Amino acid sequence: MTYQLDDKLGTYSAKPEKEKHERFGGVLGCLKEKLQDLRETVTEIQVMIEERKKLGKEVCKEIEEELTRAWQFLREFERPGAIRTGLERIRGVYEQELFALKSERRKEMVAEWEDIARLRKDLREHSERMNDAKRRLSEAGE
Repeated sequence: MTYQLDDKLGTYSAKPEKEKHERFGGVLGCLKEKLQDLRETVTEIQVMIEERKKLGKEVCKEIEEELTRAWQFLREFERPGAIRTGLERIRGVYEQELFALKSERRKEMVAEWEDIARLRKDLREHSERMNDAKRRLSEAGE
């Protein structure tokens, strides 16, 4: 029970306490919204991680196909009876392309790792916040 001064009579009167849910309804509603937002964010980050992995595989696959074509072209120079006059310069260009493709593949792999590491960090942070919101809700009786 809470006691409240009745201004008209100048006396105190007893009034029943508000229900727990009424008093904390706004706070609980806010926590529930926050928890739902965090769940959605965690799910979104998990999807982004999977999409980044797929993208990395696609990019590396394309680079591998280009590497294969360049290697096949260079193997033609190794073949007995291959025409060699004037083609050494072209071979040099393809060797540079191979080097550039290998470098591009390494950069993509590092970029993928960095992106996924950053997303996993965000995922951990949002998961911790989500678990904290769950804990608060359970402590509040929801």
